[in-house]
Amino acid sequence: MVGPLMLGNHAQHLPQRLQALQEQEGDVHRFRDESERQRNEILTAARNEARQVVSEANREATKELREAAAKGAR
Repeated sequence: MVGPLMLGNHAQHLPQRLQALQEQEGDVHRFRDESERQRNEILTAARNEARQVVSEANREATKELREAAAKGAR
């Protein structure tokens, strides 16, 4: 059986535990937001790099086609 003294003691700690849980929840939310921001930054950089690689590859392929066509026209 739980006596009134124990219940009172637990009741006193509830606001402190609630505040600690709310602080943890805030930390988790901030961590999640920062992780999402970093993820988006990495994805944007990867997409930009991929576009650049494809663009350079297309330029090189076009150059080689022109050179081959020029050799064939001779």
